[in-house]
Amino acid sequence: MQLLKANGITPLFVPAACTDPLQPLDLSVNYEYKQQLKQCFHDWYCKQVVSHLEKKDGDPSSCANVDLRTSTLKPIHAEWLISTHDKMSERRDLIQAGFRKAGLTFSA
Repeated sequence: MQLLKANGITPLFVPAACTDPLQPLDLSVNYEYKQQLKQCFHDWYCKQVVSHLEKKDGDPSSCANVDLRTSTLKPIHAEWLISTHDKMSERRDLIQAGFRKAGLTFSA
């Protein structure tokens, strides 16, 4: 405890089921991050369906079989993660907003 206090860290007791409001990234960044990843998947999936329909001369009765195997999605998902991380790293405002919502800001 002395080491924590010597480094300007004040330990807190957080009762069970009360951690959610104190998770700054859950309050801001994680939601946006997940939304970005979902959008990447939706965009990719739509392109797969459109590509299938173009090959079938636009026949709407033909079934678009999109390959959702892990071996297919894993490398694509890695690209989505990198892209999303790059976009999110520019959003410092989101990170700061999460800490404000959690009440974990320094008062000047």
